[in-house]
Amino acid sequence: LPYILSGIRIHHLGGLLLLGILFSVVVILLRLVWVYPGAWLSNVIRHRFLHQPEPFPSWRPVFIVGWTGMRGVVALAAALSLPRMLENGALFPERNVMIFLTFCVIFVTLVLQGLTLPSLIRRLGLASTGDGNIEEKAARRAMLEATLAYLDHSHEDAQPEFAPLHDELIRYYRRRLNAIDGNDSADAGYRPEDYARWRDLSRHLMAVQRATILHLRNQNEINDEVARALERELDLAEARASLADPAS
Repeated sequence: LPYILSGIRIHHLGGLLLLGILFSVVVILLRLVWVYPGAWLSNVIRHRFLHQPEPFPSWRPVFIVGWTGMRGVVALAAALSLPRMLENGALFPERNVMIFLTFCVIFVTLVLQGLTLPSLIRRLGLASTGDGNIEEKAARRAMLEATLAYLDHSHEDAQPEFAPLHDELIRYYRRRLNAIDGNDSADAGYRPEDYARWRDLSRHLMAVQRATILHLRNQNEINDEVARALERELDLAEARASLADPAS
């Protein structure tokens, strides 16, 4: 920065600072103005082309998206990539001023937007997780409903001695289904005496849930990130079950 300032001889430092502040304000406002039609356009694409019933976000989270437009090394690299001289041998006009303005934008956005972001999120009421990921919650509900449907179907064909096991698993998964809004996914701690039957049935239930995740992803009802998160939970559940298996 001192090297760049030494090459600027037309403007005074005060005028440069004022110009840098005005330029930074323009950059911030341009991003804030763009994120709202950008959010609307992406929502239209998801509704009409991807057939995803995603509700339009309120202005608060969209404003936060606009406020998080901090600039950094990429902007500086772009400014420094300006050639020093033109093809005719003349110096590139106002190159040092452009680099200085880039320094100003980086400093203002990192300090002003970066340091005010936590308090702004709290003031807008976005600090809590709220309802969480809508796609993920819908996927969890679909997984549990598919699991319960499988249990209801297998309960009819099960042997009488396994009826208590099915009843307990049905109660457990119904509690989980009813507690989705509270994000209560704690283990019920149930371990029937016939562990082999419990283990085999649990594997079938996890397979049903994996198939449900794959179906939802193929239908574009959930994205890949949600699918990976849910599959990872199933992987961890299977790992816990294998560690607790007496046969292992």
